[in-house]
Amino acid sequence: SLSQTPLETIEQAFIPPDITEDMYNTECDNQDWLNFLKDLVQPLDNTADNVETNDDENDPEYNIMVDEELEDLDNEELRIDRAVKISRKEVEDLMSELFEYTQMHEDGFNSDDESCVVEPVEVVDDLIITQPISLSVPEALVGPPQNANPVVTDPTVCSVSTIIKPVFDNEILTHEQYLLLQQQLMQHTQLLLQCYLLSCGNPFVDVITHSAFKSNLMELKSLRDASPCSSSSIFSFPTLQSSLDLMSEYDTFVQSNKVALNRWNQLMASKPSYKKTVHEGSPGIHPHLMSLCLKSDAFQYPLLLPKMGFKSCPFPQRNRFSEAEDRLVAFGLEDCEHNLGCNLISNRDLLEASDLIRRSLIPVKTAESICQHILKRRNSKFPNTIQDYFLFRKAPGIEHFVVPIDFSQGLLPLFQLDVQLIDVRWHRILYLERERQMLLEENVKKEEVSSTTPELTEPVPVTTN
Repeated sequence: SLSQTPLETIEQAFIPPDITEDMYNTECDNQDWLNFLKDLVQPLDNTADNVETNDDENDPEYNIMVDEELEDLDNEELRIDRAVKISRKEVEDLMSELFEYTQMHEDGFNSDDESCVVEPVEVVDDLIITQPISLSVPEALVGPPQNANPVVTDPTVCSVSTIIKPVFDNEILTHEQYLLLQQQLMQHTQLLLQCYLLSCGNPFVDVITHSAFKSNLMELKSLRDASPCSSSSIFSFPTLQSSLDLMSEYDTFVQSNKVALNRWNQLMASKPSYKKTVHEGSPGIHPHLMSLCLKSDAFQYPLLLPKMGFKSCPFPQRNRFSEAEDRLVAFGLEDCEHNLGCNLISNRDLLEASDLIRRSLIPVKTAESICQHILKRRNSKFPNTIQDYFLFRKAPGIEHFVVPIDFSQGLLPLFQLDVQLIDVRWHRILYLERERQMLLEENVKKEEVSSTTPELTEPVPVTTN
């Protein structure tokens, strides 16, 4: 019957209708080849001859589920209770010791060859100097002519008439790089001064933070004074002295007006913390402080002016990173991978790289938050700087812009700068300061005119006898 007929026999009985018999060459003298073809069409014939006995399922040599090591394990090795856990502080101490050992190893490796000469590094980053405003450098910043050979007999005596112009060595520091360094020092000083002024008498800022701003400003002053020729030092940039003067002036104002400042701080503290916008719920800047800043020439970069005062944060904020901080993270990842040999694919190495980034670039964040942010941005659906680094293994390029400032005519006070660059919150005090300055100029002109015009004396009547 058909049910008892093997399937192979039914397949052999099938004759394809589109293939004729003359297409096959059935004559073959090789018996092995014929047996091989027969095994292909009748594989069940040899199964009975090739039956092998199955191995023992409980054979420990072939059973991969049996692990002899598990039988010898001690229960103490498997403990996960609190008594055997390592504290986080101890882990941080071990990591710090590891980094110190690595740093000592690198320092020892670098100091082995004392005869090596460090060549100056060529700066490849683009330096762009904007041209809308004419940039004129004062005479104190222009290098001496090439044919001039100044001779100093006593190195301890510095003559201002001969050594007041810094020499720009093309192999070390170009003129554009000098202007860029000077701009960065001026911007750094302006930010320090702003933070110090906003923290004076502010209950939201602790004393340690307040004193840190002042100590950093005084450190710049000490670096300037420590130079044998302070007038030619890079730390003698134009806005340093005016910043120190404004800091002293506002300290005097705070000491003599503590009651008024306390009332102002209480008024700012009573404002609701949550509004429709961030600026509505933030404390403002004291009007007298705005007036002092507008009259000072220490603020040559109005785009860096503060828009609000410092405020407390009663609730923990979300772990937010700005675009600039993302760029810093990308720079840190490149440095850790190329210079320190960190494997960023490993989560452990990524956490170590995050700790190095926290120490050197972003100290306000924790290593865990930086690591979580890197993982989140790397797997983000939207393109970003950190994701681009993992794709191309290259940090974003740097383009430096030097803001042109005419030092030849002296520094202008803040209220005389372009009003479009100043935030709207400063405009009311700005216009009042400009009106006051115009009134002062008119009074000065009137006094000059009155002093130059002779007074008409009335004729004295003469009496005759």
